Amino acid sequence: MENHNEYFEANRQHWNQRTTVHKDSDFYDLKGFLAGRNVLAEIELNEMGNHVAGKSLLHLQCHFGLDTLSFARMGAKVTGVDLADEAIKTAQQITIDAGLEANFVCCNVYDIRQYVNDTFDMVFTSYGTIGWLPNLDKWAKVIADSLNKGGTFYMADFHPVVWMFDDNFTKLQYPYANSGVLAFENQGTYTDREADISGKEYGWNHSISEILNALISNGLELQFFNEHNYSPYPCFSNTVEVAPNRWQIKGLEGIIPMVYSLKAIKKQVDRKIILETPRLLLSEIIEEEAEEMFLLNSDEEVIKYTGDDGFENVEAARQLIVNYPQYKKYGYGRWTARLKENNEFIGWCGLKFNEDIEEVDIGYRLLRKHWNKGYATEASIACLEFGFKKMGLKRIIGRADKRNGASIRVFEKLGLRFEKEFVEDGVLNVQYVIERD
Repeated sequence: MENHNEYFEANRQHWNQRTTVHKDSDFYDLKGFLAGRNVLAEIELNEMGNHVAGKSLLHLQCHFGLDTLSFARMGAKVTGVDLADEAIKTAQQITIDAGLEANFVCCNVYDIRQYVNDTFDMVFTSYGTIGWLPNLDKWAKVIADSLNKGGTFYMADFHPVVWMFDDNFTKLQYPYANSGVLAFENQGTYTDREADISGKEYGWNHSISEILNALISNGLELQFFNEHNYSPYPCFSNTVEVAPNRWQIKGLEGIIPMVYSLKAIKKQVDRKIILETPRLLLSEIIEEEAEEMFLLNSDEEVIKYTGDDGFENVEAARQLIVNYPQYKKYGYGRWTARLKENNEFIGWCGLKFNEDIEEVDIGYRLLRKHWNKGYATEASIACLEFGFKKMGLKRIIGRADKRNGASIRVFEKLGLRFEKEFVEDGVLNVQYVIERD
């Protein structure tokens, strides 16, 4: 797999240089912004509407934050993220100068979930963003993971057709779709072609199908997709203003698309909640959780004593979920465990009828970062009560590799007593049991 870190670092340095020029440019009009001007473009203002007040909003690749802070003025609770540290420092100072409230975080867009714990009502990105990213599936997953259920993703960006041309729009030079990294030696910047900025930067072209499929495959439902034959900014060479704040390429006026925009909603996943504990919700496992189940079983430490090999891929996990028979056949099964406070997936816990021995067992499997927090015990207590009181079971067993001291301690905390040892697939196991009073 190609290591992109050197490309990201070169781009970070280049955008740090650009920030020093951009913040004082007429193009960005910082003075106008500080005087009260909303710097958002006509396209996003018209399509998003005035629906951001009171909403939490995450702005990806926010540069030095003028769009982010325009949303703050409109009543949103905003967080802006950018790779360039000089851009973030500038954004933080402008926030103070403007008397606004905003949170700005310096990190790669791919790493947002490591730096930002909150989820948001809206995620926004615009104009010259995804061309700096090699992998859109990874980008779309960050968006999905950053949105609340039912949350909105909005994007306006320059059309892939624009990036096919040479700098002067005289010929087609670059591929429409992503064929790998593109390297550029740049002089100046789009706000000042004569600025003392130089260096190599790296980008990737992305087709419309790649963009849309990345979002769809990560659980976002497209609400609209629009194409616009103008740019709201004169940031390209050889542009002409065909109407106020509408620029097209000279000689290509009205011929090529310049911008696309889209809106997508994070699916409201319907979960059948079975049990609730002080900290957890347990629900039937659904196919939308296939990737989470795949990742859970990909940790060798998690499955060390289970006898499982893990799933070959996410699709294999999905197939198991879709064909899982226990809920309909017995009225119980293994259930997804999520934290109440933020809906975070932590693993599974539940009952299972083992047809080979005609016994019901209690089982659990948690992501490693959620070990030693009492979640297995808390969830299992609820499952045992469900089995005895609602399902009328007379006994429930627990089985574990004899070397798995952590699981055996959970059995003991639950009140299960040792019943026997047995060998299965050449491994010495123990069986514990608890019976209804």
